[in-house]
Amino acid sequence: MATVAVPCSTSDGQMVAAFSLWETTRGSATANNSVTTTTTSESGQSFLSSGVYYIDRSLLVFDLAAAGVPANAVVTAATLNASVETVSGTGEVVHLVTAPTSVATDNFAIAKWGAVSAGAFPASMTANQRYSVAIDLSKLPIPTTTAYIGLRGANDLNNTTPAGVNRYRLHSQEATTAAYRPTLDVTYRLKGGAKRTLLLLSQ
Repeated sequence: MATVAVPCSTSDGQMVAAFSLWETTRGSATANNSVTTTTTSESGQSFLSSGVYYIDRSLLVFDLAAAGVPANAVVTAATLNASVETVSGTGEVVHLVTAPTSVATDNFAIAKWGAVSAGAFPASMTANQRYSVAIDLSKLPIPTTTAYIGLRGANDLNNTTPAGVNRYRLHSQEATTAAYRPTLDVTYRLKGGAKRTLLLLSQ
């Protein structure tokens, strides 16, 4: 067994679209509201506020190669760990999906995000508490190079129109408190070899 701590970078972040119609927001080809890699929190979330529908699709990046995972290894299990920054209303379930490889205005487009959940955070969560989600590798494969994990809210994923502000914000890799930053636990085996376990910090 081995544990590796990978330094955080600024490659994770969020893309947000906002329009007066839910269908327009969800189907937008671009993040017309905001795109950032510097916020201290991010999430998959969708909500209605002051007559405007918002959808936030976020990206987490993990560099397995830099952590020492050999190119000829096979990832056999992965678990995402993240801490909640804030809770609004009753919250909204955050799902893990496949994602684009960078935070960019035109990467908000729904076709670039997975439509099938590979795991989800609990429906009820508390601020500053840490939660773990086992990833279904058949729906979100984790390579031995760089892993890109998308966050989508349940309303966005299931095309359910939100009625108010119910959301969770998760601490990002820019969180002031290091213990709140996302991590990815990866178990791998060498081809023909034994299993190893690593702890990766968000990239």
